[in-house]
Amino acid sequence: MSNAADLPLVERAEAEEVGALGAAVRAFAGKAADDVDIWRQRLPALASGGRRLAAWGSGGRAISWLTALGVTDEVRVVADINPARQGMYMPVTGHLVVSPEALAEDRPDVVVITNPAFAGEIRQQGRDLGMTAEFIEL
Repeated sequence: MSNAADLPLVERAEAEEVGALGAAVRAFAGKAADDVDIWRQRLPALASGGRRLAAWGSGGRAISWLTALGVTDEVRVVADINPARQGMYMPVTGHLVVSPEALAEDRPDVVVITNPAFAGEIRQQGRDLGMTAEFIEL
């Protein structure tokens, strides 16, 4: 096997890009594993003392979060503003998807916002619905 310095310039640049991509993938995998470990510790703490947890958002991030952690009873329901998703169940975990109004009636103590891009909007909608839950972001 030849040394990268012995390769022609174009092949050397491609080898460096592949190396950089490999490093980025390894960094991502490490961060993802760390995040899963953090949530595996955080979730039971949030649910301690009989506190009721829910999630808001039933998209890909919610699916990934629920399945990566193996979440079952810790999270009661998942809310979503999309009427087409309401009344359905989350893949793998089977959590019921409800409307924000139904979530407000359920009165959870903690709501995990599964997509931080919508955190402000979700918090405002929760306040508008009279929710007093603690809202936290993934």
